[in-house]
Amino acid sequence: MRNEKAENTAEKLDETVAKSENSGIMKTRDVSGLEQAKKRDRKIFITESAINKVDFVKPKDFSDTQASLMMSKNKELLNVAKNQNNSNEVLFIENLDFNNEVRILGDEFVVSPAKNPFAVSIIANAKRQSLVYLHNHPSTNTFSIGDIDTFVCERAIKAISVVTNQGEVYILNKLDNYSFDGTRKLLTEIYNSYPEGEIDDKDFVKKFLRRCREGGIEYAKSK
Repeated sequence: MRNEKAENTAEKLDETVAKSENSGIMKTRDVSGLEQAKKRDRKIFITESAINKVDFVKPKDFSDTQASLMMSKNKELLNVAKNQNNSNEVLFIENLDFNNEVRILGDEFVVSPAKNPFAVSIIANAKRQSLVYLHNHPSTNTFSIGDIDTFVCERAIKAISVVTNQGEVYILNKLDNYSFDGTRKLLTEIYNSYPEGEIDDKDFVKKFLRRCREGGIEYAKSK
């Protein structure tokens, strides 16, 4: 028997996820990209001090070597953004050994794998949880709802990191007990906690990060 209320809620959540004007939500169905949560947030230009600030963050099931390579890649990413992209968004797509990199340059609010045929091919042919997405946010934002939606829905992604233009690092990582259905249920529950049309993007993200372990997701960040 269909649960029409649940289906309607899921459709509304997907509609929320599809809006991109100010919500910074990625449209995963067409691999449209990683968008800032709030376009009104002030862009911060990257400095050498910010790059040097990037810290070692070790997800639970990553080795010390993997975590060190991730730190190096985040520093390199900020260097690329600073020197080649006017401190705007850059996306690195890496394998778990961090030796098979795809680089994509975006604008201040979005970086889109869909514009890079090689990236689209890598994503489409990747094994389950075999990729790491690393990208910067030109403001001090952590994850956007779009980042979370892409991380949850894209089966190839194992971990996703945000490094802000001030050098803070935030990571989401799918653990062995990761549950797509459980995580989507959590997202729907958070969505339903807001009055119709009154979703606060930053508050939504905070609520998800506090509870993401319920879906088998680790949240880690620099100190």
